[in-house]
Formats: sequence, C-alpha cells, structure tokens
Amino acid sequence: MKRDLSSVKPDMRQMKWKAYGMKTDVQGIKQEPQKRQGCSPKLP
Repeated sequence: MKRDLSSVKPDMRQMKWKAYGMKTDVQGIKQEPQKRQGCSPKLP
C-alpha cells in the first residue's frame, strides 16, 4: 500500500504544478496586452 501511495503522490503534485503553470501562463497572456496598450494605444 505504501508503494501505491508513493506512486500516487507524485502524480498529484505534477497535476498541481501543471495547473499552477497554466495559471501563470494565462496571467502572462493577460499581462502582455496591458503592456502593449501602453506602447500602442491603437490595440484594444
């Protein structure tokens, strides 16, 4: 049973890190347009 738990925990951690990475990517994409607005107000 311990071996099974040890094999499941890394998977859960990977899922959390992947979710965190996706969140940071989305935030970065949202921040890029804001920076572009300051450089070129023509963009929405």
